[in-house]
Amino acid sequence: MRNKSVRRRTKLIIETFRLAKDNQVTLAKIAKTTRNEFNLTDGDKITYIKAIDNNNNILEVVNVSYEIKIKEEWVTILRYDSEHGFLHCHIRLSLSDVKEAVTTNNVIKKGTPHKWLTWAIDDIKANYLQYRRGFMKRSKLIDIGY
Repeated sequence: MRNKSVRRRTKLIIETFRLAKDNQVTLAKIAKTTRNEFNLTDGDKITYIKAIDNNNNILEVVNVSYEIKIKEEWVTILRYDSEHGFLHCHIRLSLSDVKEAVTTNNVIKKGTPHKWLTWAIDDIKANYLQYRRGFMKRSKLIDIGY
C-alpha cells in the first residue's frame, strides 16, 4: 500500500514539473524527493520522504511512516503527509483491513513543511509503542515482538 502511495506522489511531482514548465514558472523551486529510514527497534522503523528544492529547503512532507515487522514483512500502520497543503495522519485499520482512517486530530496545525516533518518524526518516536499496541489490538493479534 505504501509503495502505491509513493508511486502516486511521484506521478504528482512529475505532473507539477509539467505544469510549472507549461506555465513558465521557474523549476528552481522543485528539485527532488529524498527518502530516508531508520530503525527504532528490530521490529519498528520510520521511513520518511520529503520534497526539497535546490537549496535543500523542504517543500512538502511526502510521507512519514511508522512500520512494524510482522512475520518478516514490513507493514505501514501509520503515516503522515502534507499532500493537501496541511499535515494529516493516515491510520491503517488492521492487518486484515488495509483501509485507512484519515485525521488531523492531535496533529500540528500550523508551521512550515520543515516543522511538520520534524514534528511527525518526533511524534512517532515518542508514541510508537502506543500506535503498535492499538494496531495489534484492532488486528486481534498478540504482540510478541515479531
